[in-house]
Amino acid sequence: MAGDNGLLGNRRRRPTPQAACAVLMAASVLGGLYLALHWVQDHLRHYPFLVILFPPLAMASIAVVIPLFMFVSYQDDFKNMTPLNPRHFILISKRCYSALAKNNMKVTEKDL
Repeated sequence: MAGDNGLLGNRRRRPTPQAACAVLMAASVLGGLYLALHWVQDHLRHYPFLVILFPPLAMASIAVVIPLFMFVSYQDDFKNMTPLNPRHFILISKRCYSALAKNNMKVTEKDL
């Protein structure tokens, strides 16, 4: 048991610029969600039909944030990619969602 280093083994995780960009993107998406929901709430008194915007806004933000969190969690599988590049972000999203779909919404390193 003395040599047991847990699930991640003896690896060290170092923050990379790509991971920092992904975290900032996730924070900005969630901040945008907050602002959008706040705007909708402010205008509900005059335009009650805007209540229908709550679910699509939440689903869209979750759909954008999930690949970013997976990118940060499994950085070794996304070498030479940055989420700031739209093509790379689409590739990251495709890989993440295809891995989620194949494995009943559970992802490990080998799945990506």
